[in-house]
Amino acid sequence: MKRVMALGLMLAGSLSMPVMAQGSLKLEWKNPDKFRDIRPANQSRQSFREEVFSQLQKYIELRLVNRLADGFSLHLTVTDLDLAGEVWPAMMVGLNGGSDVRLIKQIDSPRMAFDFQLLDASGQVVLEGSEDIRDMSFMDRGSLVRDTDPLRYEKNLLRGWFDKALAGYIQK
Repeated sequence: MKRVMALGLMLAGSLSMPVMAQGSLKLEWKNPDKFRDIRPANQSRQSFREEVFSQLQKYIELRLVNRLADGFSLHLTVTDLDLAGEVWPAMMVGLNGGSDVRLIKQIDSPRMAFDFQLLDASGQVVLEGSEDIRDMSFMDRGSLVRDTDPLRYEKNLLRGWFDKALAGYIQK
């Protein structure tokens, strides 16, 4: 009985929640073998690439595209990716016998190049272009100090572009 009551309350609560408009995403990684830096530190290139692409796609869908006004969709074709930092052999950084490590230094900023189209609900292109974005101050952002996400700098780069370039199409 308690289970039925709890289910009923959850259903009633969900009906009273506002329906959030949601955009959609079409994402393509074009010629990833030619990307500037998507080198793994301690796993196979293929599995690392798949993990990076998956995590960035989830972030773009759930944290960025979901904020677009109702019916809008974003088409992205990523043509280059350079992750923050650089992978060094373990012995070069004093870790004898360990796996390679990605060292993050100010000079190795995250960078991404892509073509984009923003389409409205009728499928008409309302904004399009090619971008080559880079965050030279990626290590100076205080909000990232405690963040442990290995792709935090790349996600912050994308969020900054999204908030600036698509400002007029974001739900308030």
